[in-house]
Amino acid sequence: MKVNVNKDACLCCGNCAAVCENVFTLDNDGFVELKVQDIPKEEEENVTAACDQCPTSAISIEEEQN
Repeated sequence: MKVNVNKDACLCCGNCAAVCENVFTLDNDGFVELKVQDIPKEEEENVTAACDQCPTSAISIEEEQN
C-alpha cells in the first residue's frame, strides 16, 4: 500500500492523525504529513479509515502492483 498526500487539499482538521497516529502527523502549519513511507501491514486498515474520513480527499491510497 502506498499513500499519497495532497497538502494543497488539506484543511488541517487532523482527522487522519487522530485515526492513524502511527502513520500520519501534522506539520508545524497543521498540514498532514506521513511519518513513514512504507505503510506497515498492521496499519493498512487504519490508513484506509483515515483516507475515508478526510473531508477533502487529501489522502489517497495506491495499491502496489506486483
